[in-house]
Amino acid sequence: MVKNALNCNIKKTLEPIMQLYTHTFKAMASPCTLKFYCNDIVAAQKIFLAVEEKTRLFEKRYSRYLPFSIVSKINNANGEAIKVDEETAKLLNFATVAWKISGGLFDITSGAFRTVWDFKNGTVPTSKQIKNVLALVGWEKVKWDGETLQMPAGMQIDFGGIVKEYATDAARTLAESMGVEHGLVELGGDISVIGPHLDGSPWKIALQHPDHKDIDVVVEIGRGCVASSGDYERYFEQDGKRYCHIINPLNGQCAQGVAGVSVIAPHCVMAGTITTTALLKGPQFALDYLAETGLHHQLYLRDYTGEAVLAS
Repeated sequence: MVKNALNCNIKKTLEPIMQLYTHTFKAMASPCTLKFYCNDIVAAQKIFLAVEEKTRLFEKRYSRYLPFSIVSKINNANGEAIKVDEETAKLLNFATVAWKISGGLFDITSGAFRTVWDFKNGTVPTSKQIKNVLALVGWEKVKWDGETLQMPAGMQIDFGGIVKEYATDAARTLAESMGVEHGLVELGGDISVIGPHLDGSPWKIALQHPDHKDIDVVVEIGRGCVASSGDYERYFEQDGKRYCHIINPLNGQCAQGVAGVSVIAPHCVMAGTITTTALLKGPQFALDYLAETGLHHQLYLRDYTGEAVLAS
């Protein structure tokens, strides 16, 4: 009995003790952080490298800035039909669903507005310029059968509103397939929690105030995803009015009145789509829209002074 108990204790002490390992890198023009509990540094590094490689592949394939990306190929097709791979088809299928359920507010063809909205130099386009671009915006103008995509010449797509969130979900799935049960993935502020800390306690995630970096609302997540969006990420001000980079595809105007939105959902791409749609819904309808989703959320609205005020 004593011998068996001794052997049992020896075996227990020889079992590897999981530790928290962290890896940081930059991709998709954003800082990225991986935090995984693993048996040792060798196992952790293997998973880190695989996830980073997967993330960089998304950037290479779907960046509109890279001339040989799939997005550039589609945008330069000049009206010709393009057959896409299975993963791109999944993104396009999701974009189709998001466009339908948002009433046309979430539209990956709205990237065409970047030709007239200049956020670097703070230029507001004329009504005529916006009208000309509107003729080249609208998912309803696209022919998509699940395998082949065809757009009128001059139209463009931009996965910027979903690809980082989609990559976050993919990174989480890859890490799980490699044995990670406790940890999280963060790609440029989009977070996917794989599982709680080893002791069962949830991760504490800080949701930043739109105007004050030193003010956070902390939420606890044991498993799930959080995405945030707002008018504070990329914007310029002119004549006392704020113009943010999120454009309404139905009228070509910047989202107004909603300062910031954070949503917790089972999938990051879902959370991200909802935050963007809420911003475009405007202050009159964002609160009801978010309530209807039934998901935990945080909403900041702009008051008459321009200050961001927590609404829910």
